Amino acid sequence: MKFEKRNGVVGRDVAVCCKMREFSVWKLLFGQAGAIGRPTDLILLGLILLIFFPVTVEAQNKSINRYIGLNACKSCHPAQHENYQKYARKSRSFKSVEKMKKGLTPDEINGCYHCHTTGHGQPGGFVSIEQTPDLKNAGCEVCHGPGMHHAEDGDPDLIVREVTLDICKRCHTEDRVQSFRYKPVIYAGSH
Repeated sequence: MKFEKRNGVVGRDVAVCCKMREFSVWKLLFGQAGAIGRPTDLILLGLILLIFFPVTVEAQNKSINRYIGLNACKSCHPAQHENYQKYARKSRSFKSVEKMKKGLTPDEINGCYHCHTTGHGQPGGFVSIEQTPDLKNAGCEVCHGPGMHHAEDGDPDLIVREVTLDICKRCHTEDRVQSFRYKPVIYAGSH
């Protein structure tokens, strides 16, 4: 087989590929000017890429660390789960939203979800009481981050282990501390 250079490509495959020069994808990829051809060439190239390099929605979703709810934590962390349910006020945080929503607009209620639910506005986070009931309160993942990868793998490096006041301050801002008369407490009875 003869090795030769054609349109910047060198190697034994050139001889085989050169027979395909009449094929529009070949022209699209290695045309004389190197410019993109007709719109149909783009569509054909897109289809070829999808066939040879499929990226499924499932694969994309798998790479995103999602919220899974505090009950998923229970099997490996039973003592922490029990203490959280007994002593942490945030384990019942959605009740505050339910009490207050009578005088609030839907947008104002939606604003409450950031701190009173788990992962609102994030991939796999709280959407509504009907769609994501396991995320309706501020659970473990509010402080420790989304837990899907950690739960699947068991690797402690896949979850936030050192909770700091900076994490608390996402919700416990100075304005909220004054308005609602509460202060951030590391662990807040949950560990």
